[in-house]
Amino acid sequence: MADEPDANISAEPSAEQTTVRGAIATSIYASRKVMHHAVSERELRSVSLMNTGVTAFCSIASFLFAIALSIWIGVIISDKVNDVGEMLAIVVAPILVVLALFFYACGARCWMAREDEIEDIIGDGNIKGEG
Repeated sequence: MADEPDANISAEPSAEQTTVRGAIATSIYASRKVMHHAVSERELRSVSLMNTGVTAFCSIASFLFAIALSIWIGVIISDKVNDVGEMLAIVVAPILVVLALFFYACGARCWMAREDEIEDIIGDGNIKGEG
């Protein structure tokens, strides 16, 4: 039996074998309008520097705020607070919060400067009479 050829196999496919079975995929193309803006190296460096400034200033501010918050949480949770803990909670933690707010303000200034630079880049590409 193992040596006998299978009766269902034939050289030519039958009509049943040539029909399409399963799902038929149809491509649907979407179109959109894309505007390209020529950006000089100076503008690209400026935008990159502003992105770096936003990231750095906000990271430093978050770090300082987290330290102040951990000082206050430590004082609240502990049963007995010594003089150093009280000084940290009363003097150092508020100073850290003020520094954090200063660094957040610097990050916000970098963000606004970056937005201004991007608006300048987009504005330079406008043709007279557009936008």
